[in-house]
Amino acid sequence: MGATPALALPNIARLAAEGATFSRAYASSPMCAPSRYGLLTGRHPSRGAYAQQSTIDKCGAGSTVTDVVVPKTKLDLDLSSNVQTLLRDGGYRTGIVGKWHLSSGTSEWADYEADRAKATATGFDAAEAFYIGNMDSSFPGEKGFSHNQEWVTAEALTFVRGASPWFLYMNPTAPHSPGIK
Repeated sequence: MGATPALALPNIARLAAEGATFSRAYASSPMCAPSRYGLLTGRHPSRGAYAQQSTIDKCGAGSTVTDVVVPKTKLDLDLSSNVQTLLRDGGYRTGIVGKWHLSSGTSEWADYEADRAKATATGFDAAEAFYIGNMDSSFPGEKGFSHNQEWVTAEALTFVRGASPWFLYMNPTAPHSPGIK
């Protein structure tokens, strides 16, 4: 049996023919959390409620520059208009696996179920194989913890096999180097 040619992908071709295709992609930020915020909301991270409020708290109401950094980019104050809510309301089962890092008031690894609940409150039906922070973020008292990509992949496969139609936001942490937030 010969190998399948790289271009012989009938299911991908069918998706392109029956769905939307995008010829350009841009990141809203060079940092991970603001970029994910932009992807999920369709807005510039500086327009987020948490970024706006933290800037007012830090610089005053007349500030012309918004403080858009990882700790200031949170989704839990902008719940009404995001990809997962719109798709869920349109009949899709929505899920997230992998890194989140978009909830305010969360200490990393403090309470797994509470952290999952914060993600589902933003419009996801399910949050599995879920990481609140980055690689090399340690559980209390532990050093050198890293993320389990096999767990993330297994939960992603479980989700897509059990849901139709579905939207899965899979966010592996592998592109991060240890210690990068």
